[in-house]
Amino acid sequence: MVKDCFFAVGTPIAVAIELSDAGDADHAAAVTAVKTAAAEVGIPDDSLHLGGRPVAGAALNRMVKESSWNTAYPIWQFHRRSVTLFSGLIGIALAFLMLKSVRLACLVLLVSYYTTFVAVSIVPLTGGTMNMVLVVMPTLLTVLTLSGSIHVANYWKHAAHVDMKTAVTKAVEMARAPCVMASLTTAIGLASLLTSPLSPVRDFGLYSSIGCVISLLMVLYGLPSLLQLWPAKPPKASEIDVKHWHRFGRILSRHQMLVSLTCLVLFVSACYGFKWFRTETKVIRYFPDSSRVIQDYLFLEENLSGITPVDTVICFDETAQKNMNFVERVELVRQIEHKIAEHAEISGSISLADFRPVYEPLAPDASTLKKLRNAKFINETERRVKESLKEEESELGEKGAVRDGTVKSFIHVADKTVEMEQETDYGTRTVVVEKGDELWRITAQVAIMTDLDYGDLTHDLNQMTQSVLRDHAGTTHLVTGTIPLFLRTQQAVLESLIKSFGLAFIVIAIVMMVLLRSILGGLITMLPNLMPIGVIFGLLSWMRISVDIGTMITASVALGIAVDGTLHLLTWFKIGIQEGKTKSEAVAAALGHCGPAMWQTSAAVGISLAMLYPAELLLVSRFGILMCALITAALLADIIFLPALLAGPLGSLIVASLNKERELAESVPLLQDGKETKPHLSHAIKRSQSEKSLET
Repeated sequence: MVKDCFFAVGTPIAVAIELSDAGDADHAAAVTAVKTAAAEVGIPDDSLHLGGRPVAGAALNRMVKESSWNTAYPIWQFHRRSVTLFSGLIGIALAFLMLKSVRLACLVLLVSYYTTFVAVSIVPLTGGTMNMVLVVMPTLLTVLTLSGSIHVANYWKHAAHVDMKTAVTKAVEMARAPCVMASLTTAIGLASLLTSPLSPVRDFGLYSSIGCVISLLMVLYGLPSLLQLWPAKPPKASEIDVKHWHRFGRILSRHQMLVSLTCLVLFVSACYGFKWFRTETKVIRYFPDSSRVIQDYLFLEENLSGITPVDTVICFDETAQKNMNFVERVELVRQIEHKIAEHAEISGSISLADFRPVYEPLAPDASTLKKLRNAKFINETERRVKESLKEEESELGEKGAVRDGTVKSFIHVADKTVEMEQETDYGTRTVVVEKGDELWRITAQVAIMTDLDYGDLTHDLNQMTQSVLRDHAGTTHLVTGTIPLFLRTQQAVLESLIKSFGLAFIVIAIVMMVLLRSILGGLITMLPNLMPIGVIFGLLSWMRISVDIGTMITASVALGIAVDGTLHLLTWFKIGIQEGKTKSEAVAAALGHCGPAMWQTSAAVGISLAMLYPAELLLVSRFGILMCALITAALLADIIFLPALLAGPLGSLIVASLNKERELAESVPLLQDGKETKPHLSHAIKRSQSEKSLET
């Protein structure tokens, strides 16, 4: 068998390495140790090709760190030396440019980054660890806090132009209701991720929802306190000039029907692409084609075999063991292995049968002596295998490891009853293994660098195995290994996306219904909130681009930004209607209040995240460009689609609801038994007068 591995001088040699617990805990150190050992025996680095989960994991961690600081690039190529730091610097520069006040920009950035640091520090304090999903959380919290802070900063500028002494108080009063609703709604939406079967996604939902609450406290209390201690200079009249926003609002109101229909057609057309929606869970897909790890994977799969293992476990119960002797069971496993090896996508397979010569059954008319020798051979074979198995299991129990063990890797006798499940085309299939059953393992290798549908492969393996076992009573099988794990993870990603957004949609829709006092109005208001996600992810599906776990989480950021802008705009639209403005005038006034803040937040965050595009690690690059697209889509939905709806049917529903409230309020006498029955009325009048003074 060893001779068969060598076809010619210079034939590549492959060595399978199993990591210890220490090596599995530190993949980078384990990979370095392997490279060092290879170099010590004279293997050049260019001739050493490594593959497997630890190699990909170590390379992923290294490239994530290099995106923060890569010494391979000179300092004058700073945008390549530190992609993430360059992105942050661009965001800071844009914040100064948008707010037009160094002091105000410093306070906003201080609150945003402080919130992020506090929230991220909760992860290690509670015993958690950062993972490939949680790395998105700092960006999410920075974006949400920056959005709320810029809204408060703009409200402060409007109030400071009238009276510096009461500017902070007025700004907090104006921001409190929309900020509280936006933050709590986003927190509940993120908390819905706790329903995910994936632990990284659940961690993201938990810590991000806590971060949203911290963000709210910092926006409503931290930033105002800093403005009191270190107030910025009163803004110039030109800095709070929003006439162009008023003009834009009136244009949208005049063409509200055309704008609304255009947005709806775009939304529906993009969502049609979800019929091609696909998920991806292969970590190797995060690396660029030119990276060393990709080149090594391609070399191994082109010259050796596929890297991804898939195991088919054959179970022989008590009945099957009585009907077939040990050698016959070996040959049955060999037959299944050969059938699996015929599959076009299988590049290699191995089982215990490969270590035994092919058994030739005796002829029916064999002599008694031959039959006795054959029976002795069968019993001796089973005895030697079972003894080796017991020795390895004993060594495993005493030392915690098996030295030079081979039998245990291919056969196991169940010591207790267990139930195993497998997802099939017809639902979940349960395989019951009783105590004493024999489990035989067939391992096959499949390429990971192809676009093979692992679901089709699993189906084919099930069909092949069943075609052999159907004639043998007491036998069953289970397809397991890395490939079914990929499939289950893909399914879990899709389930998480659907469940979390379903719950988030319900929670946010209920908030909108309560706010607008209208079920239909609440549902219509959800359209601009869903539009960014529907359009961007729909276009990804149109382009046949698979969605990974990191990509899925970006939708939470888009939802948070969209909800934040929606609630601010709705709040000011309602105030305008309550002051007696028409729908068109209320839309223009609302855009005048919220438009600058939404534009400034989206520009600062979107452009800075787009700076991540040059990153070599596709995980970082894809996240940056997708986030930029989602934030841009959320901005367009809030400043174009939502105002058009407010100028049309949605605005009419809000006006009707407010008129009904006014009629109910007017039906209650102002004084009863000498007491004021509507003490809130005087406060509402004062607030209305205050808002009018701010506009003037």
